[in-house]
Amino acid sequence: MAQFPTVAVEEGLAVPNSVAGSGATQMAIALRGLFTMGTPPDLARVLATTGGLTITLTPGTVFGLYIRNVGVNPVQVTWTPTAGSSAVIQDLAPGAFIAFAQPANAAAVVTATPGITALTLTALTASTPCEVAAIG
Repeated sequence: MAQFPTVAVEEGLAVPNSVAGSGATQMAIALRGLFTMGTPPDLARVLATTGGLTITLTPGTVFGLYIRNVGVNPVQVTWTPTAGSSAVIQDLAPGAFIAFAQPANAAAVVTATPGITALTLTALTASTPCEVAAIG
């Protein structure tokens, strides 16, 4: 599996390329440091279909999200922000990823309610595997 680049965060957590384990494990460790929410998120492998795969977000609203296209076909990412409308966010080429992080207390400094409440992955040409990690 491909190695992720070194990731350093304020807490001093670093994930060098030489860390034993899969790239997925390394990304889960990096996400833990980036979101500083304690337990590393589970990194799920899902299959995006041309009809759209709705991902169940637990606990309902998530404040951190990582999605990577690990297949050979493009995948469209659609999500719904809290108290907002569903929108296409990005088409991910093979190997591409998108990450989102916003603290739960962000409402104190932004006008919108933070978080994402719904997520759909749609394969644009044929079913495609993706990795997904979410933190509530």
